[in-house]
Amino acid sequence: MSDVLRRRAVRVLVVEPGGTVLMIHGFDPHDPATTYWYTIGGGVDEGEADLEAAVREVWEETGLRVDPARLVGPVHADEVVFPFEGRTVVQQQVYYLLEVPWYAARPVAFEETEVRSTLEVGWVDPQERQRRGETVYPERLVELLARACATASESTTSAPTSQNWL
Repeated sequence: MSDVLRRRAVRVLVVEPGGTVLMIHGFDPHDPATTYWYTIGGGVDEGEADLEAAVREVWEETGLRVDPARLVGPVHADEVVFPFEGRTVVQQQVYYLLEVPWYAARPVAFEETEVRSTLEVGWVDPQERQRRGETVYPERLVELLARACATASESTTSAPTSQNWL
C-alpha cells in the first residue's frame, strides 16, 4: 500500500493570443515511459496565499515575473487523485488564468523532483496533443480554457460606471 500525500495546489492556465498554452511535458519517475502534458503550477507552501503561490510557480517554472493583478480567478477548483513516485497524491487545487504574449519560457527554479520528471516546458495546443493520443491534464482542459477566457472577457467588459468610464 502506498503512502498518501494530501496537499493544496495552484494551477495557472498561461495562454498567449494565438491560443496556445504554456505546459510542462513530464512523467512519473517510477514510470518514465508514460508521459503527459500538464499546466503550470504546484503546491502551496505553508502560510502562502493561493495567489502568491500562483505567481511564484509561474516564475519558478517559466521564468516570467508577473504582477498578481494580471491573474484572473480562481476560475476553477477541483480535487484530483493521482500516483506519483510510489505515493498517492490527493490534491485540492484552484486554477488561475494568465494571458500573456508568447515568450521563450524556461524553468528558473525547478525543485529536484521537477528536474528528474520534466522533458520540456513549451507552448502547445492541448486539443491537438489530445488528437495525437497524448495525455493532457486536466483532461477537460479545452473546456476549462473556454470558460476561463469567457470569465476574463466578462470581467474586462463591464458596463460604464463612475469608476471605469473616465
